[in-house]
Amino acid sequence: MNKKEYFEKILDRSTEELVKELFPNGIATQEKIGIKKLLESVVELIMNQERNFFLENDDDNKANGYYERSLNTGSFKLNINVPRDRKGRFRPQILPDPYKRVNEDYINLLISLVSNGYSESKIDSTLKSLGLNYFKTTYGYNQKRAYRKT
Repeated sequence: MNKKEYFEKILDRSTEELVKELFPNGIATQEKIGIKKLLESVVELIMNQERNFFLENDDDNKANGYYERSLNTGSFKLNINVPRDRKGRFRPQILPDPYKRVNEDYINLLISLVSNGYSESKIDSTLKSLGLNYFKTTYGYNQKRAYRKT
């Protein structure tokens, strides 16, 4: 497991544990919104501190604002502002690899649903009930991966 996968697992497990600990009987919509905002704030704070530390060791570089990014955790889709530097050298370690918006657990869930014969609309409704997004363009791709695993 590389460093990025390690941080991704920590984020996912921390999110799930926080939800279970704070809301053992499940959570209401308002509580979900509050937890989502809290997680977004915590992730952004960690990334900002990481950038500050990075810039302390890079004298000819400076902070250069943020860019928006969505990040799917096990329980929430987080909308975060990712800090950047002027020279483009900084990348927060807590983020998954570039262009990867979901973790391997999410992909494995999709593959499992496809291999169990779920239709595209059933997958969509199942994931929505879990609070997860589904992009219909990935259905065929995951269907091929499911058949390769069986």
